[in-house]
Amino acid sequence: MDNIIIKNIIKDSLLEISFEERYIQLCNRFKDYDNCKNVKNSDLNKVLNEIGFSMESVPKESIFFKEYDYKYFRLRFILPYKHGIIDCSELYWNENNSIRIYGGFRSYIREINPDIKNQIQYLSPISTSERDLKVIVQILIELHVDFLNLFSQKIE
Repeated sequence: MDNIIIKNIIKDSLLEISFEERYIQLCNRFKDYDNCKNVKNSDLNKVLNEIGFSMESVPKESIFFKEYDYKYFRLRFILPYKHGIIDCSELYWNENNSIRIYGGFRSYIREINPDIKNQIQYLSPISTSERDLKVIVQILIELHVDFLNLFSQKIE
């Protein structure tokens, strides 16, 4: 198992869950940068509890994360939340660093669709209210879970 194989499985899994279409819809629905609302740790924690998705919190870095162990590597799903811009990142690594991949929904959408800048205004959804935050996080978690389910099947 190496970086190239994992990157290909990531891309194939994203394509199979209609990531591009779903992420474009999300970003186009939540794009009001001028009225973005700063998100606090407690706001995001409340939303995660309401939707029933547990993640660890690192308030100093304004992130939540969840780790998954695979046979050859570990995956950390990261949900940063500064300034109302809600993004998702992923880090794949192993102990000897022969596997080290950092990506996220913004980088994945650019890779899948090089013309993305002409289809969305911002590469991440933007929260302007608690209601927006809940919808955004719920959709991002759905994308993550759909991806993870397919990715996990392909990787094992």
